Amino acid sequence: MTLLALLPLVSCVYPFSIEAPEGSGSMVIDGDILIGGISGISVSVSEPLAGENVYHVPQCKVWVEAEDGKTYNGISTDNALYHVDLMNADPGVRHKLCVKNSSSGKQYESDWCEVTAAPTVERLSHRLAEDNETVELGISAHGNGKESHYRWTYTETWEYHSFYEAKFYYVPPTAKSSGYIANFTDRENIYYCWTSRPSSDIMIFDTSLQSENRFEDLDFLSIPCRDNRLSVLYHIEVYVEAINEDSYRYWNNIRTNSGSSGDLLSPMPSSMRGNIHCIGNPDENVIGYVNAAYVASAEMWIDNDKTGYYLVDRSSVDLPEAIAAEDWYSAYMYKNMRPVDLEVNITGGEDVTWAAANCVDCRLSGGTKEKPSYWPNDHI
Repeated sequence: MTLLALLPLVSCVYPFSIEAPEGSGSMVIDGDILIGGISGISVSVSEPLAGENVYHVPQCKVWVEAEDGKTYNGISTDNALYHVDLMNADPGVRHKLCVKNSSSGKQYESDWCEVTAAPTVERLSHRLAEDNETVELGISAHGNGKESHYRWTYTETWEYHSFYEAKFYYVPPTAKSSGYIANFTDRENIYYCWTSRPSSDIMIFDTSLQSENRFEDLDFLSIPCRDNRLSVLYHIEVYVEAINEDSYRYWNNIRTNSGSSGDLLSPMPSSMRGNIHCIGNPDENVIGYVNAAYVASAEMWIDNDKTGYYLVDRSSVDLPEAIAAEDWYSAYMYKNMRPVDLEVNITGGEDVTWAAANCVDCRLSGGTKEKPSYWPNDHI
């Protein structure tokens, strides 16, 4: 485990892909003021009466003000998530988040927030659960300031492979050429894939009733052993911040109202008020709680070659079958199959073996060919 304190961090929030309709419900502002990092702020509205849909609010102006008079303006690349660079912000002064809705002209501000000290992440851990079917991830950390409440998020990234490694691919016929089989180059392969995603569960902990301001091997994530996250190489980075008691109470209420673990994407009760207010209309309901904090970060790798956690049921996967050239088009278009390899038939000729596309093309399991720059192996 490597401790990475005060790296440029982005708050783990989800951008929404639908613009807000007229007459929508409560404003939802999600994200923290991350001193020494880059804050990610999402601005959206929930449906009236805490409906199931949440719509993002585009073209807002988002900024952070400091009591020393400095202003840090946010930028947006997709009209859904706004980034504020606070790498050089002073932790010794209070800060507040400000948002102006360009379409309505309304302005929203958080209360002034004191910056909480970064906790120390002692370690991340993983272990096989007693059922031998699940891997439990745990975290150990202790506080370095007066706060005894904590919140953390994470980003997980993993490499996985398709069940079969295709050596060839099929090019369907055109008006000018017949269909044919071509060789994959190493760079063109559809065998290696990577996926990355942020957390959505609400993860908080309170040490105020303990003798020590710390927690040890606290389980926060369960991964089934048949999940492809564990199949090859898995990486997780966890971001931990100390929060004040009001912030803890707010997030605990959200978690209680949305299920046992909570989910940032769950509909939020319309009465769930935080520390963000509409300027000029204090009675307007605004959902969100902004915390100002230094954030500690820790990372961990899980290599299946070393742990053997991954369980795969090979009996459920069909073997590749040889298909003659006259049937390639039908296999590709109507059976959703893809070529895998060549084999010599009983007459001495060559047949191409095919298998179901989702067993051959790793991208069909949700990943991409975009290998993270920090990934430790050399294949692509």
